[in-house]
Amino acid sequence: MEATRGRERELDEQAADHIGRHFEWRGRQFRAGDFVALLGGEVVAAARTFDEAERAFLRVEPARRRGLICRVETPVPDVIRGPR
Repeated sequence: MEATRGRERELDEQAADHIGRHFEWRGRQFRAGDFVALLGGEVVAAARTFDEAERAFLRVEPARRRGLICRVETPVPDVIRGPR
């Protein structure tokens, strides 16, 4: 069971990363600022606010033990410069 949760989490993180970079997942388009609820790498809800996404997500996973909600936004690279 723990291995399954670990795999689900990995799938969710991969989907969230892809959504953040491409604003889409498996043919479904998202806009900057959307909140996307994921469970096992599948989109279970998308909404304009976190509260709306959370309410929809809780209908699918009321225990809150799995899944994640990500915000769709363009990634900002970390720039680290060494000493000059």
